[in-house]
Order: sequence, then structure tokens, then C-alpha cells
Amino acid sequence: LAEAAYWYEFSEFVSYPAVQHFSSIPELIIELAAADLYQIHSDMRKFRAELWRTTRSVYAAAASEIVASLGATMLAAER
Repeated sequence: LAEAAYWYEFSEFVSYPAVQHFSSIPELIIELAAADLYQIHSDMRKFRAELWRTTRSVYAAAASEIVASLGATMLAAER
């Protein structure tokens, strides 16, 4: 568990909005009892949807560049 906690600090998930942090199991239970889980869920879904839109557009642009490059390479090879 300590190893997972160590590497978690280097992951992108630690910086996501609405991620709840706690330092002990008792603190987790206290925070859980008071947490607005529906709001946390909603905030996480909104962030994930925006992240996907951004990621999708980046991959689409990269794929378009690859296809264009391959097309130019094939045209040059035919000459």
C-alpha cells in the first residue's frame, strides 16, 4: 500500500478536481459521512467529459497529420 501511495503522488489523478484527500481511515470515514457524493460525482463527470473532448481533438489532429503525411509520401513514391 505504501508503494501505491508513493506512485499515486506522481499520477495525474492526484490533481483532478473533486478528488478527496485523507490521511487516515478515521478521517476518510468522517469525510465520507459529510461528503456530498452526488456533487463530487457530478464534478468528476464534468471534468472527465472536458478532458475527453480535449484528448479526442488532439488525437484527431495527430491522426489527420499522419494520414496527410502518408498520402504525401505515397504520392512522392509513385513519381
